[in-house]
Amino acid sequence: MLALGVRYLNGFVAACEPDARERAEWPPHPGRVFMALAAAHFQTGDDPVERQALEWMEGLPTCPHLLASDALARAVVTHYVPVNDKAGPSKALLQSAPLTRDRQARSFARAWPDHDTMYLAWRDADPPEKIRLALEALCAKVTRVGHSSSLVQMWVAESDEIGEPNWVPDDDHAAIHLRVAGPGTIEDLERRYNREAVETYAALQVAASDDSNMTAQKAARKRLKDEFQNQQPTQVPRRPATCQSPRVPSSVRTSSCSRWSRRRVRTGNSTSFACSPSRSAGERRS
Repeated sequence: MLALGVRYLNGFVAACEPDARERAEWPPHPGRVFMALAAAHFQTGDDPVERQALEWMEGLPTCPHLLASDALARAVVTHYVPVNDKAGPSKALLQSAPLTRDRQARSFARAWPDHDTMYLAWRDADPPEKIRLALEALCAKVTRVGHSSSLVQMWVAESDEIGEPNWVPDDDHAAIHLRVAGPGTIEDLERRYNREAVETYAALQVAASDDSNMTAQKAARKRLKDEFQNQQPTQVPRRPATCQSPRVPSSVRTSSCSRWSRRRVRTGNSTSFACSPSRSAGERRS
């Protein structure tokens, strides 16, 4: 068995449903947890064994059982936050500096779970020792699941600490979906982020603004013009699936992740969700 524990260190979760930003996402979708692991991998050196572990995870054929308490959602309040500085005339100067800071509306859906720790358990998964050790290392690097204020501690859990899951797969009824990472998710993330071009562009920007080496500065400016047309590299946002409605055909869904539908069926203290993975990105392209 493979099990992951997630402890919310601030006592709340800050993450929203992809199709309803005013609604907090709880329990966390397995796809979101996977993205947190992927972020830890990409931000800390791209260890090849860690990548193998993520590819092993995205290829798992079964749904995890979840253990997550009830949660109390907070009323969503709209905040107005400053965006990045920009030069030019301003209606409201930042003190005496000729910089403007427009205020943009933002909302942050939050919920307070009754218990700060939840678990995901793949009961039929048996990772090789190398994969398990890589997942342990990745979990130790994860600092948040969701918004940057949603700080967590994450670890590979032992079977005896989990208890009885209260969210279990049930394929018979489909009402809403839990997002998961399907095969090809890591490659899709790399393609959308376009990291090599982004990092090259950033390095050229630094060189182009460095007056201490005029030769390198001139060469960098030429490359920015020739290779990038002085425009930032293209990145494709990875829009989450909005799969509340079964009327939306899979061919127009924007996420390459597999999705699970779930239907809450009260049976004592248990809740079941139907599990029906959609086609992967590769299948949709074929």
